[in-house]
Amino acid sequence: MPPGAVLHDVAPPTMCPNEHTFTVVFPAAASSLDLPFLGAVHTLFVESGFGPDVYAGTALVDAYMKNGEYGDALRTFLDMEGAGVEPNEVTVASVLPAIANLGALEIGERIANYSREKGFMHNLYVSNAVLEMYARCGEVDTARRVFDEIRGGGICVHGIP
Repeated sequence: MPPGAVLHDVAPPTMCPNEHTFTVVFPAAASSLDLPFLGAVHTLFVESGFGPDVYAGTALVDAYMKNGEYGDALRTFLDMEGAGVEPNEVTVASVLPAIANLGALEIGERIANYSREKGFMHNLYVSNAVLEMYARCGEVDTARRVFDEIRGGGICVHGIP
């Protein structure tokens, strides 16, 4: 499918998509579980000349995660960083499971440190994703320290009050 044909059926020919269009289209493409379609949407986003955007980038990371494309999710995240896009809590919580699945501990540790610096560890989704990343990468002692850190902050961990 040519990239320009992706939005043909949902928008009149005189209407051009903007970066906000893609924050809706990426999750829809992910829900379709159609990786060529998702790739076409991503290509259209890049070819449309939109600058790096944390919302569209996060939506794309999430879309790749929903399709089990962990390497693409991580690559998208790293591309965002390289382009100067500052990840938010949702971005971090979305990419850490990819890191856990890939066993990319060094990148995971960097993101965990970034999360602490930005105060993201108070977010339940981020703190649980950091905990899971360490556990799945075999760093059980570090995972335990994160667990204790989270519990000390009054945050619920995997349903434990």
